Amino acid sequence: MPKEVIKYTCEYKCGAKAVGDKKRMIAHEGRCWNNPDNKTCKTCKNEIYEIDFDGFKYQIIRDCKIPHLSELFTQVDDIISNNNAMHKRPIYNCEYWNKDSDDGAELFAKKLKAEILSEVEGTEHFPFFNKPSKTVQAVKEKYDLSF
Repeated sequence: MPKEVIKYTCEYKCGAKAVGDKKRMIAHEGRCWNNPDNKTCKTCKNEIYEIDFDGFKYQIIRDCKIPHLSELFTQVDDIISNNNAMHKRPIYNCEYWNKDSDDGAELFAKKLKAEILSEVEGTEHFPFFNKPSKTVQAVKEKYDLSF
């Protein structure tokens, strides 16, 4: 006799595996890159996302049409890729999500850079870092990031 199995999948069609625990899937959806409530690069009209294959390996390019954020992505590419060319983290709660203007983007980019370089676990814009924590203040001083 066949046995009924209930599985839950992500509402945002991100490709996450189906799970049998509804609470786990609800938690996933709350942090899903494809959830527009999270204001990530994946759901933004300013995202530039390209996959390049040179015949040997894949190269993922995550960029932004906002110039200051584009510059930031270039500077911190090795950190957001987490040493994995197939997996680059998007920004969460981006202040320039789906905006046309880049007014004040330089200050926002500096704040993001301090968060990324401090590698603080659970920052506002990169909530799922799992790296040793340095203080944001120490990084601001080290890299002369005044804001």
